Order: sequence, then structure tokens, then C-alpha cells
Amino acid sequence: IFQLPPVALLNAFEFANPEAFASQAFVLVDIGHLSSTVIVGVKGELVLVRTLDYGGSHFGDQLILHGAASVEEVYAMLAEEEILTIENARLSLAELVHLISSSIGFFEARRDESVPRVYVSGGLAKLPAVLRVLTEELRLPCESWDPFYKCELGLSSERKSALPAQLPVLAVACGVASEILKGR
Repeated sequence: IFQLPPVALLNAFEFANPEAFASQAFVLVDIGHLSSTVIVGVKGELVLVRTLDYGGSHFGDQLILHGAASVEEVYAMLAEEEILTIENARLSLAELVHLISSSIGFFEARRDESVPRVYVSGGLAKLPAVLRVLTEELRLPCESWDPFYKCELGLSSERKSALPAQLPVLAVACGVASEILKGR
């Protein structure tokens, strides 16, 4: 089965971070609405793609079960760094953390390379608390990345100011666009 999102995500990362893509090991984690994808690569080579039936929808639902009234309230409590909500987020993310960790372990056991950081995209990548939990649990820096880093954007100032909040969810679209621009 051909899956477009992992290929597009890899293309977007190559387009936005050509130096990291070509010279080091990298882990891309895309946390979608219903599922998440983990991609491990090194020096331009795709090594591993794994998918987990866990996404932003599951994250929100699990935190609502622990007392939040809505997803918006979950996000607000995470922004306020409410301790119980952070710990519930840590529990909710445990299966995803395990998948990322085992993917990194698989890669590092077979290669003479180590993974310096994890690049996260998708809706949950917009939440600093989620990135912090992933960083703490994986013991690696986890950061949201900008798929349009190398682009000159012809947007109105209003749209340009709204764009940073949407960057984590645009990585797949950027990957498809980069291939179209290359003529592939």
C-alpha cells in the first residue's frame, strides 16, 4: 500500500532542512487527527516508517475523560501548565513515546549513528506542553519544525502573522508542493 503522507512529510523535511536531511540521522513524528507516523532516516535515506492508531483526537478524548470539559479546555489547561493535566498528557502520550523510542532504538542498534533530535509536526506540535513531555520522556530535544523555512511567502501581513500557528499541520501539504515544484 502506498501511503502519501509519509512520503510527503519526508519530502517537506528535505525541502525545509536539506542540511539535516543530507548529513545526519533524523526522526520525524507527524501526529495526525486519528493516527501518528514515525519516520526514521539518515543522510537522505529512509530507514523506517511506522504508523500508530493514536492521534490528536485520542489525546483530546483521553484528557476529557480525566476531567476537562472540552478540547479547548484541555489546551488551555496545558498552556497554563496545570500539573494534573500535564501528567494525564504524559500518560496519554505513553504509547506514542514507546513507538518513537523503539524506532530510535531499532535504528541506533543497526547503525553507527545516533539521533540528535526529534522533529514533530501535526496539530499537537503546536502545544509547547506536548513538546516538553515528549522531550522529557524521550530524553531528546523534540521540536516543531517549519516546512516553509526556505520559502519566501507572498502573504498579507494578517495572513503572515497567523501562519506560525498553522505551520505544524502544513508539513504534508508542503511536501507535496515541493515535489510538484521539482517537476516530479
